[in-house]
Amino acid sequence: MITIITVRAKKGFAVLFVLFLMILFFTNAKNIYSSVLSSLEFCAKSVIPSLFPYMVISSLIVYTACFDGLFSKLPNALFNILGICKRYCVPIITGNLCGFVTGAKCICDIYEKNPSEISDFSDSVILSSNAGIGFVIGYVGTKLWSDMRFGIFIYFVQIISSLLLNRVFRTFQKKRVGNKEQAYFANKKQSSFFVSLARAVSCSCSTILQVCSFVIFYSLIIDLLSSLFYLKQGDFAFCVLCAILEFCKGTSASLSLTYAPVCAAMTGFCIGFGGICVHSQIFSVCDGFPLNKTKFFAFKALQGVICSGFCFAYAKVFSIVPVKSTALVESAGVNFVLFAFVIAIFFLVGRKNMKKDLF
Repeated sequence: MITIITVRAKKGFAVLFVLFLMILFFTNAKNIYSSVLSSLEFCAKSVIPSLFPYMVISSLIVYTACFDGLFSKLPNALFNILGICKRYCVPIITGNLCGFVTGAKCICDIYEKNPSEISDFSDSVILSSNAGIGFVIGYVGTKLWSDMRFGIFIYFVQIISSLLLNRVFRTFQKKRVGNKEQAYFANKKQSSFFVSLARAVSCSCSTILQVCSFVIFYSLIIDLLSSLFYLKQGDFAFCVLCAILEFCKGTSASLSLTYAPVCAAMTGFCIGFGGICVHSQIFSVCDGFPLNKTKFFAFKALQGVICSGFCFAYAKVFSIVPVKSTALVESAGVNFVLFAFVIAIFFLVGRKNMKKDLF
C-alpha cells in the first residue's frame, strides 16, 4: 500500500512539474532564447575546457589500470580508517582532482565489472563527488577572489569534511567493513593503451554533452525563476537560488553580495553542496546503479554548511575581498601539478606495457 502511494506521489509530482515548466517556458519565449545562448557560451568557454580534459584523464587511469599496483600494496587498515573501499580508490582520487561526475562515471564502470556492497558504491560516489582542483584553485581562488591560498583552503576543506562526514555516516549505519569488502579487484584483462584512450575519449565526450545539457537547463530555470519573482543580481535570494540549483553560477553570483565574509560563506556552500544541477548529473550517470540518492543529498548539504562556515571564518581572519570583475588569470602552480600528473600517467602506463612485452 505504501509503495503504491509513493509511486502515485512521484507521478503526481512529475505531472505538476512538467505543467509548471510548460507554462514557464511558453510565457517567457524571449528570455529562453537569450538564456540558452548565454548558457551555451558559458559551456563553450568554461565547462568544456575545465571538465572534458580531466574526464579523459580519469577515464584513462581507470581503463589502463596504471595505478592498480600502487593501491593494491597498501594495507587494508588504512582504508578502514578512511572509510574508503579499496577498489574505488583510484576513481575517488581522480574524481577529487578532476571534478564532479568524473569519479562517479569511473566508479560505475568498475562496479559494472565487479559488483560490490551497495553501501560501498554509494559512499564511494559521494566521496568522489567534489569540485576539482582546476575549478576551485584556478577559477574560484585565483580568478574570483584573487587569492590562490583561499582556493587551496576551500579545496582541502571540502576533501577533509567529506572524509569526516563519511566516517560519521558509517558510524550511524553501524556497518563495519570486513576484509572481503576491502579486497582489491584488479582488472585481469587489460586493453592496449590506444584502445583505452579511444574508449576514454568517446565515453568522456558523451558525458560532457550530458553535463552541458544539465547546465543549460538549470541556468534556464534560474533565469526564468528570477524573472518570475523579480530577483536581481546582488539580491541574497538570487544568490541562494543559484547556489541551490547550479554551483558554477552560484560561485559567480556570490561575489555580488556586499559583505565579503558572507560572499566567502556562499562560495564555500556552492562548492561543498554542488547544486541540484550536479546532483542530477551524477544521478543520471549512476542510473541503474545502487546509489542512495537521499544519503547523497543529505551528505552534500551538510558538507556545504561545513565549507560555508570555514570559508566565513577564513574571510574574517584574513580580510579577503572578492574580485568583482577580472580577466582569467592562469595559475602556474595548478597547471604544473596537472602537467606532472599527466606525465606520471604516461610513465606508469609505459612501464606496465614494457614489463608486459619484456616478461
